[in-house]
Amino acid sequence: MQHFTMIPNSILRNHNGLSNAEFRFLCCIYTMTAGFQRHSTVLNNKQITEMTGLAVSKMKNYREKLISTGFIQCIKDSGSYKYEIMGQPSGVDTIPPRVIDNNPQGSVCRGAKETNKENINKDDLFNEFKKKYPANRFDNDKTVLSAWEDLSDKDKQLAVASISYAKEYWQLNDNKYILYASNYILKGYFRKDEIIGPYKRELNAVKEAKRQKEYYREAEENAVSEEEKMNFISEIKLNIANRKKKKDAKRK
Repeated sequence: MQHFTMIPNSILRNHNGLSNAEFRFLCCIYTMTAGFQRHSTVLNNKQITEMTGLAVSKMKNYREKLISTGFIQCIKDSGSYKYEIMGQPSGVDTIPPRVIDNNPQGSVCRGAKETNKENINKDDLFNEFKKKYPANRFDNDKTVLSAWEDLSDKDKQLAVASISYAKEYWQLNDNKYILYASNYILKGYFRKDEIIGPYKRELNAVKEAKRQKEYYREAEENAVSEEEKMNFISEIKLNIANRKKKKDAKRK
């Protein structure tokens, strides 16, 4: 089910020995794995901070606690970390890896996707998004693509169209608060009034210009010719002259 994350009831209901911060960390991992029908995900500390509000300096402690209690497995991956949800050894339910083979089309589950590379090549909008987004804040393709695939077609178009306006907004703050591309998508940042407002105003201005252009075109097509104008004026003058003659005749 889109926009929802499956977390085992035994984790939500039972005492799990985790602090509030550790539980938020775990929920973040579940969101980025089970929430996208995956068993693992690659994230860096800053991304988790942006999603949870937790301090980067504490990430190591939270990560080690979740590993030691058996909730996750984690390996370092080029400055980021690959997280795998495991559940808890003491009977806590786990979410099995996504079965990608022999999944009938049209079933409740989304079914197997092609490799990330193939999807990227097929998705022109994603390529456009990647091309426009600040390169130094674009996470790896796998992470961003996973978030991208959950968007509707309309939101994908909006995400691409909004980037130039987002850049202008970020420049007002000296580019200090540029989100990672995956969070830009996951948090629906492209819908912020500060970003989408200017885009909608320009879009409305274009529509209004087209409407006015069409109005004047139709007015020009429906306008009478000079000959028609002269004939109309002549007819009015003739009618006035005839009425005058009739009045003069009555007086005599």
